[in-house]
Amino acid sequence: MDSDVLINHSEVAYQLNDTEAKILLVHPEMVDTALRAAEKARLPKSQIFQFSDAACPTYKDVKDWESFLGSDHEAQGYQWPELKGDKSLKTIATINYSSGLCLTDLEWLFLVLLISIIRNNGASQRRSNLSS
Repeated sequence: MDSDVLINHSEVAYQLNDTEAKILLVHPEMVDTALRAAEKARLPKSQIFQFSDAACPTYKDVKDWESFLGSDHEAQGYQWPELKGDKSLKTIATINYSSGLCLTDLEWLFLVLLISIIRNNGASQRRSNLSS
């Protein structure tokens, strides 16, 4: 598959520069495009990680995203930063370039809760239908 059909390296380089990204998570099929974009945006190759639902072997020195995770002990000691008040309303959590939509931390939380409610309601409804 030619990954440039989906998005080209110039678009990715623009997004990396625009967001001042520190890392890039990329689907394994898009590694070549990501490498070209990162070079153009001057993002070090060591900051690119493959991201998929299955572990990925290192490809062109791009490791699986789980390689940057800390140990269980480190994870237990991690303290999430608190985003309260205006900070939760103004801190951008994601920018979806395909739609131009920016979501704040609080908006993401709402979206995740809404999806969870819909999924759980659907699962309850399916269980109810099965028992009828």
